[in-house]
Amino acid sequence: MRLSYEPTVEDHDLLLDINADSHHPPGEHFRILINSQSVPALSAWELRQTLTYDGHKTIRAIIRGSEQTDIQGHTGVFCMGTDNTQESTSVGIKPYGGGGYPTSYMGGYSRIHGDAYLTPPMFGTTSPPQVRIRDIYIDGDEAVIEFYNATVIARSINVYGAVHVK
Repeated sequence: MRLSYEPTVEDHDLLLDINADSHHPPGEHFRILINSQSVPALSAWELRQTLTYDGHKTIRAIIRGSEQTDIQGHTGVFCMGTDNTQESTSVGIKPYGGGGYPTSYMGGYSRIHGDAYLTPPMFGTTSPPQVRIRDIYIDGDEAVIEFYNATVIARSINVYGAVHVK
C-alpha cells in the first residue's frame, strides 16, 4: 500500500533517447465507409486497410450498419481482435421482435470460445440485413475485417465506423 504521494515514474519518463515509439509502432486509426459493397453468396469479403507500420498487436472497431434499432439509433458492434485470426470478440445491438413492440437484442460473441461469427446477420441493404462480421484481425501491415454472407444470393452492405490498431 502506498502511504506517500511521491511522484512516480510513468512510461518512458526516465529513459534517455527512448520514446514510446522506439520499441512498438505508434497507434493508427482510420474510418470505414462502405456503400453498396457486394458480398457473394455463401462467401466472405474482406475489408483490408494497409497500415503505416507492421507489428501491431491489437485492433478495435466500432462498426454501424444501416438498420434502425427503434429510437436508439442503428445496428452496431464493438469488436476487438489480435494479430491472429479467430481470436476476436464483440458485443453488438440489433432490432428484435415485432408486433408493434420494438425492442433490441444485445449479444456478445467470441471466436476464441467457438462462435462462428462476431455478429448476428446485421449488415446489408436488404430488410432484414443478411450479412455478418466473421472476424477482425491484423495481418502483418493490414487491418482486416471479414464479412460473411450465409445466404444463397449475393447481398450488398452499407457500413460505416472507426478502427484503431496498436
